[in-house]
Amino acid sequence: MTKKELLTHLESVAKQLGIKVIYDDLRSEGGFCRCKDRYFLILNTRLSASQKINLIVAGLAKLNLAGVALLPEARLLLERERINNRKPNAVLVPLLNRR
Repeated sequence: MTKKELLTHLESVAKQLGIKVIYDDLRSEGGFCRCKDRYFLILNTRLSASQKINLIVAGLAKLNLAGVALLPEARLLLERERINNRKPNAVLVPLLNRR
């Protein structure tokens, strides 16, 4: 699967979840935000496909995606993102409870 296909898939998943994906000429990379009860992914149009994928994955990883159809590559990226950004307590508490 190409990066462009993966990017298109992630954009469609975001749209299915009601997240508005906006591309604009920004001074920064952009990111995921919430305004009242609406979610937005705002991305810089000048970013590479890899950077856009990383930002979308970072935003989607914050949401509950149970029951959402994802390609295996997208699911793998989301799981990695969740593991890498897990809060220390979420990792340590289960380990400390084993004692």
